[in-house]
Amino acid sequence: MNAKKTGIFLTIALSCALAGKAAIANTSPLEGTRWKLRGWTAGSLVKETEITAAFQKNILSGSAGCNQYNTGYQVNDDTLQINQAIATTKKACPEPQMKQENQYLAALQGVEQFQVTAKGDLQLFYRTPEGLGILTFTPAPTTTRTEKTIYIHSRKQPCSQGATKDCLQMREKPEENWRLFPNTIEGFDYKPGFFYQIKVSVETVSNPATNQNSETWKLLEVISQTPEKETPRAWFDRPLTNWNKVKSPIPKSPVKTVIDNQCREQVRPAITANDQA
Repeated sequence: MNAKKTGIFLTIALSCALAGKAAIANTSPLEGTRWKLRGWTAGSLVKETEITAAFQKNILSGSAGCNQYNTGYQVNDDTLQINQAIATTKKACPEPQMKQENQYLAALQGVEQFQVTAKGDLQLFYRTPEGLGILTFTPAPTTTRTEKTIYIHSRKQPCSQGATKDCLQMREKPEENWRLFPNTIEGFDYKPGFFYQIKVSVETVSNPATNQNSETWKLLEVISQTPEKETPRAWFDRPLTNWNKVKSPIPKSPVKTVIDNQCREQVRPAITANDQA
């Protein structure tokens, strides 16, 4: 597509955005989301750079790829006006990053219209002396961190029926039932045969990138490590050995050759002929 056709296309796109609210459906507010630039009509982004935008209480701030920036803005229905004065830090970066940063800040100064698409992307329509363009943002991942104390069982169990991988068993309160824990805990050196009480941090990522885990568990402290043999438990609390596997021998039941007196007292002596038989 040549420059003339590209200009015509962008003119039509911006004209439709300015003329018809039906074409621009603002389905989500600007505030409350940290936006990450995914692409724009000026060209592809410089590798290993991140451009972001966060709108809050008429203040726009973020990273321009090298320096941090902030400025004011005003919203009126579907129109968006960003202040011409944009304050930035004074960090020096390689020439490609600086050129991209200047183009981005110039595009912000020329923004006239915005929309949030059905997919949740934010599009800013801008006009500069070089022509019309569109900045397309996606919600950037945000991380929340919590701390908690959990208990780890002395034995692992298969992660699912027929699975070859074993998972930890955990619970958050002593009175709760054990449940499978499919994640890993960074820094936790688990040894079978010990019950653990540990303190961990949990980082939860919203809008995770492809192949990125939504949760990351990290060990903060081992509060206690109790050997299994020192923990009195009823037989039904003990871990069971799973012998129901392909080509595994069926275990023999234990044979008790000595009958204790308590068992003898439970047995009624034979009285009738049928008893004798």
